[in-house]
Amino acid sequence: MEYTKYQRKIGRSSERTKKKLNIDIASLSETKKKGQGIEQVGDYIHVYSGVPKEKRACKGISLLIHSKYKKFITNWTPVNERILTANLNLLGYKLTIIGTYGPNEDEEVALKDQYMELLNQTIIDIGSTREIVLIGDLNARVGRRLNHHMVGRHGEETENENGRRLINLCEQRELKIMNGYFTHRDIHKFT
Repeated sequence: MEYTKYQRKIGRSSERTKKKLNIDIASLSETKKKGQGIEQVGDYIHVYSGVPKEKRACKGISLLIHSKYKKFITNWTPVNERILTANLNLLGYKLTIIGTYGPNEDEEVALKDQYMELLNQTIIDIGSTREIVLIGDLNARVGRRLNHHMVGRHGEETENENGRRLINLCEQRELKIMNGYFTHRDIHKFT
């Protein structure tokens, strides 16, 4: 199979990342890949959702899922250029991974509201019979809190409007923002 320049780039970076961190599932944001599809890239299945082919390349979300999980993937759904889902039945668990790329903090409020409403509806549509893992770049800074049921104490100090929106969504849907529950070096808190 002859790889395109884009596939080679993802393949090289995912292979380096896999060797360094042994990553099984990753979300890629702002891929600028057009259309929707699934393809094999190195040791990974690349599921992507971008803008329509006739539009200028922007936004885009994708998931890289290690090929060893291929038999566990039941289906995937491209919601739009910012949200996609992949369903896996893994070790007796029904798991839905939501890959997402949220609007920047400086985007219009209406666009951020529309994004959060669609993300909320996506979670509602999944229902309560599946475990949900929400990964990606939500452009949200949720701060840190002691003894909080949604946000951990190891996050960065700063909170932004996107972060408050995310906390609100997680409270409504009984989700936890897990990165604040684990200690990180300061440089890794700001991603």
